[in-house]
Amino acid sequence: MENVRHLREKLRQHGRQALQLPLAQCLSADPRRAVRYRLRAGPLYIDYSRNRIDDAILALLIEYAEACRLSARITQLFAGAALNSTENQPALHWTWRAGAGQMVQAGLERLAQSAEAVRAGSLRGFSGRPLKHIVNIGIGGSDLGVRLLHDALSARYREDSLDVDFLSNLDPKDQQGVLEGSDPESTLFVICSKSFTTQETLCNAARARSWLQAAAGGRDSSGQFFAVTAAPSAAIEFGIRPEQVLVIQDGLVGRYSLWSPMSLAAVLALGFAPFRALLAGAEEMDQHFQSTPLAENAPVLLGLLDVWNHSFCGLHTQACIPYDQDLAMLPAYLAQLFMESNGKGVTHDGDAAWSSAPVVWGGVGSNSQHSFGQFLHQGLEVAGVDFLLPLGVRGGKERTGADDVRQHAALFAHCLAQAQVLMHGWQEQVAHKNLPGDRPSTLILYPHLDAGNLGRLLALYEHRCFVQAVLWNINPFDQWGVERGKRLAGDIERRLLDAGTGGGSLPADACAEENIALYLKACRGEGE
Repeated sequence: MENVRHLREKLRQHGRQALQLPLAQCLSADPRRAVRYRLRAGPLYIDYSRNRIDDAILALLIEYAEACRLSARITQLFAGAALNSTENQPALHWTWRAGAGQMVQAGLERLAQSAEAVRAGSLRGFSGRPLKHIVNIGIGGSDLGVRLLHDALSARYREDSLDVDFLSNLDPKDQQGVLEGSDPESTLFVICSKSFTTQETLCNAARARSWLQAAAGGRDSSGQFFAVTAAPSAAIEFGIRPEQVLVIQDGLVGRYSLWSPMSLAAVLALGFAPFRALLAGAEEMDQHFQSTPLAENAPVLLGLLDVWNHSFCGLHTQACIPYDQDLAMLPAYLAQLFMESNGKGVTHDGDAAWSSAPVVWGGVGSNSQHSFGQFLHQGLEVAGVDFLLPLGVRGGKERTGADDVRQHAALFAHCLAQAQVLMHGWQEQVAHKNLPGDRPSTLILYPHLDAGNLGRLLALYEHRCFVQAVLWNINPFDQWGVERGKRLAGDIERRLLDAGTGGGSLPADACAEENIALYLKACRGEGE
């Protein structure tokens, strides 16, 4: 432990020194920098040459990782050790990629069979019509992952005969937007909840059930529901047919669950073969993470750079900008992955954490250039940036024409230009036009976005998140910060609904009481 603290102090000293050296000067002093500070993981190319690092800093970061026993932690992760220390559970997301264990193999088989039954029209609605409209009901990790998977791969794989919608928000307008104009005779709901107690999900599921039952007029509509959960008895009690309940492990953390039957809605639309390719791509990244030396290991290097930039160079935010419309959901997905995993204030031992997750945010390029691009180039708060960029024009079912090639060249040029201006800046005689530059970024390139490459990218980010957690000595697999607000919401809800009968407990908070009074006044129609 003393060695860890000593190395941390050395890194702080290097960070103070590195901030004095312009990035452009680093490049001019080493023309081969762009070649030396890049690596390849399968078909992915990672160019990290625009970061404020040199050989000495990288060596010190590797030494720090070794002192934090990173290699041992990686081994423990894939051995099923209880790395989720506060809940005494292993992290099991990788088992679905490796097909490890009887439960996982059976779950994948059930997933394939369920998808085939719906896609072939074997499963019918209450009137006998095939099910053509899929609605995924979930929130957080039961929504973002499957939504990303569907959106990223739809152009390449989706069957035109199936439509997919996503229902997550407790706001009734979200459900109204999904169900208005939908045909209850051909709509299939997939309820995704590990515990099957999540209020937002169960509320939306109950209203969907009422909507179906009203349309069915006494006919059996239970066949128009699937459930994905670690609590199958609760799903069956809700009214889901046992054969349409797909089971996951209790130790599968929601934000890591897209590799499991939790992605049923996307698999229904895309087919099981692309999902298999997704798992295979991710499993290839798992093997790279386990077997590659730390200094050449893509998730390790990126995780080390994250810790370096945030904890030692003072970059408090990390932007993700995919120059790929198919990855428009990726920044939202990564915001949950990193901030719910590593947004912690204490270590495994319960001591105060010395550092934890930066703010993760972003948007799709080139739209981002015309929204927050100004902030990145001239704002006082310097952010780290990941640019993701396909090397080729998207293939798939569409034909690629000359116009597509020209437009992709323009897209590629815009992405590189952003990275270059962030690094070099631009000097003018007028202060308002000066761009300071000296702002780091990383470029992740891939041939094209197919299921395998999506799997590699997402597993790369998952393991990168794990590396951060090991170096900060925090638990990335719990989320206790979410729980208290949910419980208090239940107390406040009872207070709101029981106001007319004198029931419900009062929040011990004068601010909340004033807010509740305004709500109840509005419900009574008293004033504006």
